[in-house]
Amino acid sequence: MSDRMIPLPFEELYKAGIKEYFEKNSLFGVKVSEKESGLPIGPAAGPHTQLAENLVAAFAAGATVMELKTVQILEGAELGIQKPCIYVGSEVYNVEWSTELTVTEARDEYIKAYLLISALSKLPGLEERKKPEFIVSVGYDLEGIRSPKIDNFLNSMRDASETDEWKNDIAWIRNYTDMQEDYIKEIEKETCVSNTVTLSTMHGCPAEDIEKIALYLICEKKFNTFIKMNPTLVGVDRAKEILCEKGYGSIDFSEDSFRHDITLEDAAEIAKNCMTAAEENGLIFGVKMTNTFPVNVHDDVLPGETMYMSGPSLYALSINAASLLCSAVGDLRVSFSGGIDTKNIKQVLETGIRPITVSSFLLKPGGYGNIAKLIKAADDVIIPDKVNLISLEKTAEDAIYDKNYDRKKYPVFETKDGYSSICAKCRNCTDVCPNRANARVTMKSGFDIVLHRNRLCNECGCCSSSCIMGHDPYLEKMTIYEDELDFISDPSERDAVLVSNGEVVFRSGGRITDISDDLLEAVCNVVGMSKHIAEEVSARNVHADVYAEKQGDRIQESDIK
Repeated sequence: MSDRMIPLPFEELYKAGIKEYFEKNSLFGVKVSEKESGLPIGPAAGPHTQLAENLVAAFAAGATVMELKTVQILEGAELGIQKPCIYVGSEVYNVEWSTELTVTEARDEYIKAYLLISALSKLPGLEERKKPEFIVSVGYDLEGIRSPKIDNFLNSMRDASETDEWKNDIAWIRNYTDMQEDYIKEIEKETCVSNTVTLSTMHGCPAEDIEKIALYLICEKKFNTFIKMNPTLVGVDRAKEILCEKGYGSIDFSEDSFRHDITLEDAAEIAKNCMTAAEENGLIFGVKMTNTFPVNVHDDVLPGETMYMSGPSLYALSINAASLLCSAVGDLRVSFSGGIDTKNIKQVLETGIRPITVSSFLLKPGGYGNIAKLIKAADDVIIPDKVNLISLEKTAEDAIYDKNYDRKKYPVFETKDGYSSICAKCRNCTDVCPNRANARVTMKSGFDIVLHRNRLCNECGCCSSSCIMGHDPYLEKMTIYEDELDFISDPSERDAVLVSNGEVVFRSGGRITDISDDLLEAVCNVVGMSKHIAEEVSARNVHADVYAEKQGDRIQESDIK
């Protein structure tokens, strides 16, 4: 098993996207929405905005804004992110806060996604779609943001034309597609992936440090800048009142979070100073409401001691923090992410808050398709040019007493018998996976199965929370491996298929055996092989005894190393 995110090459993503669009009218497992909504809605910085194909999937669902996963000077393995890292219940929790990729990998994924969307937008049926706005997110202190690593990242987001990813992807489009040269030149001209940044700082960051970073991003880097504020702005007593009113009084949090975080007065002063600087530089300044809320881990919900709460339980805190800060500042731009769903999105947009980004709602059944549901729920909304303080105050008050956001008993699915490695009793594990590592396929017989693609899984654990059979799909599904060493070194006896270098090897019940034609076709469908290639592969299917010997040799070699 792999707990790492594995970026896929532009060529592979482009080919897969084009094929799927024309065959199924979908992109990376997400149905293409019928029309462009124009509403400022999209995925928040989180598991849905790390990989290029995830951003394309959000575009397919109708997103017009993408807040990219936060980058910082620490990267990759240095972060020490423990898995699983996401839990979805009545509250949603995570123990990761910045991209799992290296800064260079993250930069290339964002450029790749930008160019993929630009190219796909030239296809029939997508020409009128608005290319979504990318908002980068950086953290967590001034020293790290000024480092060459993050400085180069920001420069590349403003102008990606000198990066190898940009040059290689444009060259591939020109040399290996039938896209008209005029279209390619149009894409080449728009080299700015993003000119807007959200500043994310750690809980407890001093007010003067936050202001220095924001002013650096505005005055020196010339980015439109939003500061992500914390829900602790409401104050500890008010937070307790709100959480108790909503039925979340048992949530265990430390009052130190409120003592160490900036106060409402601090936030207002920072906002006013940054607004002045932004106006002087011809830029936009605003705040993002809000960051997640740190709470203590209990019952081994997730590894570690502290986890970060989001979802419905965060909504009342976040919208009240927004109301308090706007009242203190006056005319303030606000973007929002904190427990938005179909029941509150229209009311929040009507306050003048924009854009609205979501993460937890996309981790529920429906997945990326929930973006289309948000768009439909806000279909006839009229968004004022500025935040309406009266409307926002009413929305904040309504949130406290809105029963839709009271704590509910979330179904804890008991482990049930009858679960198989190809179980397709529901669509939940396919919907909620941010990377679409679980794929539902209809076999020739008409029987539906779900297969797991190891290459796309980073073991976030989200699918486990929604399995109606009480199992862990990412650990128990029949898994497709595209790397021979991963296949052999997997210590489990899970059912698995290796598809690599023209070989297809099937393991069932811990034994290497022959694969049936219908399962082979389903596997090839998932990995993007065409039917005639699948038939060729089937003709040279590796015999059990030959590969069993090969597998034994590989394991022995691995033990020696």
